[in-house]
Amino acid sequence: MNALAHGCLYAFADDAGPRMTARRLAAIFLADVVGYSRLMHADEVATLRDLKDHYNALLEPGIAAFNGRIVNTPGDSVLAEFASVVDAVSCAVAIQRAMVARNALVPDERRITFRIGINVGDVIVDGSQIFGDGVNIAARVEALCEPGGLCISRVARDQIRDKVPFSFLDKGEHSVKNILRPVRIFELSAAAIMTLPEDLGLKSAEEGRAEEGREQSEPLEAETALRLAVLSVTIASGADNDADQSASRETMGALAAQLPRYQGAVVSAVDGEVVATFQNPAQAVAFALQMHDLAPTLRSREGASVELAIGIHLSDFDIETGRPFEGGVGRAQAIRAKAPPGATLVGDSLYRAVRMKSDFGFESLGGTHVESAGEPVELYRVHGREVAVSMKPSHRPRPGNSLRSQMKVDRPALDIERPSIAVLPLRDLSGDPEQDYFADGTTDDIITNLTRFRGLDVIASGSTFAFRDGSAAIGDIGQRLRARYVAHGSIRRSPSRIRVGIQVDDVPSGRIVWAERYDRPIEDIFAIQDEIAELSAAAMAVKIEEAERTRVRASPPGSLDAYGFVLRGQSHVNHFTAADTAIAQVCYQGALDRDPQYGRAHAGVSRTHTHEWRHSWSPDPEASLRRAVASAVSAIEADPNDARGYAQLGFVRLYAKEHDLSLASYRRALALNPNDASILAEYADALAHSGQPEEALALYRKAMRLNPFYPDYYLWTMAGAYFHIPAFDETIACVMRMNNITQGRRLLAASFAHLGRLSEARRIAEEILADEPGFSVDHWARVVPDRRPEDMERYITGLKMAGL
Repeated sequence: MNALAHGCLYAFADDAGPRMTARRLAAIFLADVVGYSRLMHADEVATLRDLKDHYNALLEPGIAAFNGRIVNTPGDSVLAEFASVVDAVSCAVAIQRAMVARNALVPDERRITFRIGINVGDVIVDGSQIFGDGVNIAARVEALCEPGGLCISRVARDQIRDKVPFSFLDKGEHSVKNILRPVRIFELSAAAIMTLPEDLGLKSAEEGRAEEGREQSEPLEAETALRLAVLSVTIASGADNDADQSASRETMGALAAQLPRYQGAVVSAVDGEVVATFQNPAQAVAFALQMHDLAPTLRSREGASVELAIGIHLSDFDIETGRPFEGGVGRAQAIRAKAPPGATLVGDSLYRAVRMKSDFGFESLGGTHVESAGEPVELYRVHGREVAVSMKPSHRPRPGNSLRSQMKVDRPALDIERPSIAVLPLRDLSGDPEQDYFADGTTDDIITNLTRFRGLDVIASGSTFAFRDGSAAIGDIGQRLRARYVAHGSIRRSPSRIRVGIQVDDVPSGRIVWAERYDRPIEDIFAIQDEIAELSAAAMAVKIEEAERTRVRASPPGSLDAYGFVLRGQSHVNHFTAADTAIAQVCYQGALDRDPQYGRAHAGVSRTHTHEWRHSWSPDPEASLRRAVASAVSAIEADPNDARGYAQLGFVRLYAKEHDLSLASYRRALALNPNDASILAEYADALAHSGQPEEALALYRKAMRLNPFYPDYYLWTMAGAYFHIPAFDETIACVMRMNNITQGRRLLAASFAHLGRLSEARRIAEEILADEPGFSVDHWARVVPDRRPEDMERYITGLKMAGL
């Protein structure tokens, strides 16, 4: 047992007897260094110095930033208390993420790594100290944690459920020393922490009730403030003549002009080499790939062109100047020297920082000798993949920036109105004017596909093609066409392949909303054109709607128009809780108050009534189902060309067990918009419940291809299709891929039961009953719309075998 555990298990008394003054409920946070004795044995001075640095720069200000209070710091541990367990968990996740960055360039044998355990319990307060079983359990929970991870007790997990954007893995019950009853442990592993999105939006319980986050008084350097990605570019050309020098100068200018889009800054630009720094290493990689695409277009007036060789390294930096140390620049230059023209190479530290946070492809080149490195360096060549990294803004670190403020994204205050998009003609980089037809045809198809999304106003091609020459800035084009979003990109063809790069910019903020690269072998040229137009239009619509919902959440209700209220309702309706459903219903009604003929709002009202019926959240569930049908019909009457109205009617008819009518409604919806991934996923669910699970699985795969940012309910309902086959292992795998498995637990319990894994099934059943004390198998037998009796019997039998 470590020194902190000894000191916290027992209440102290002085000569005058016990002096315990109060009790209170607290979230107890305990962090402990892994392998502290080994580290001290190897180098006491360095270990103490490093531990003090982590404490002063990260732990102390980090805990304060999340409204925590450090109670004690004996030896290698930190004990803190929080009034909110949400704050405690959010703080722990942020600290563990930051420690990975702080350790990025530290040898494995010298790294300081923490285990963190959190419990909620009654504590005895003695002056500034706290004692009692609540602290004891936190110590036991921490001891069961893996290095770099976070474990919490059952009572802590119950209080944060649905309040943080990630889920914990149930590790079962553990008998621990000095505690009479077993303690159930829930884990967020080190790997799981590092795969979480960077912009988690973590907030305390108090912040969750407020429109604006509170100011933080204590400074804390964020993870992004601990390393800079240093990028070195050389501009390679042919003979040393005036044309090539002109092309080189133009390329250097283009590099500098593009950097602000990726939150990069120039360190130096001389003799055909540019050195730049980035707060976010993923943005450095995205910038490099974008510049490779852009380079062939940067021809001088004499026609000379260039290629780029790029190297990227993760470096320490001078916190006062914000500039990387010379050694870091030198290593980036040495890596760049190994890159052939047209390639980007990265070092091992940057590869480890980016690989779990993006969908870039990396090709290992093995150990390579580079200048100034005593040993071979592991290098990787970067390749694009079908889902590019999501670009998020970051800020240069400065004292006073809290960890929480670094994790937020600033968004400009804008008037709320229906979003409009202009799709500029894709530029053909092949150099053959006879191939322009492919670029123009793909652009036209993207525009046509986008017009099927009724939430978007799409600028006609006759207007966007007027900007074919590319001389106008994107911001100017957006202003002139009155388009909030502008899509632009390029196509490059070789004899055997086609590469298309497209991105969507938010004109008012200048940010990239979405970016994608498609690399396809040339087989059927028109099939490729159809595929790219289909995928890109679907992804654009998804990301634009996501950006709009984010913007609406930051706006006061009084500023919202009907569209804004619908978006706010959509941000609640698929949380599948009674409170969120009620809020969504108010939002949709707010939209109808402003526009009684708004079809999307009628469809939203119908969805909320359906949820009320499914979960018995209204006094008269059957009346809710009738209202759901009526509102779906109103949606179609208000806008007969909106696919979402027919999809909602299909959804209601499915739960009314009118299977044929449901499928017909969905087919009509897909005829109006075959590229709406959410409608495809819902149609797949209807097929699965109608006894066609194999056909459903094919549609789920297409929906996930159209929307690679798919929400949890795609996985939940896909799990249902596997259950209908039946394929129980695949059902479980689908549910376990969800960020929050709450809605998938019924299927999980039934699948474990059918596989004979009864202890796991009963553990899941206990969780369901803890959340839903009135859970009834008979209720779900009435609600689940299975057409085949054997499907329903399999489901009900599984639930009962699990103990429900």
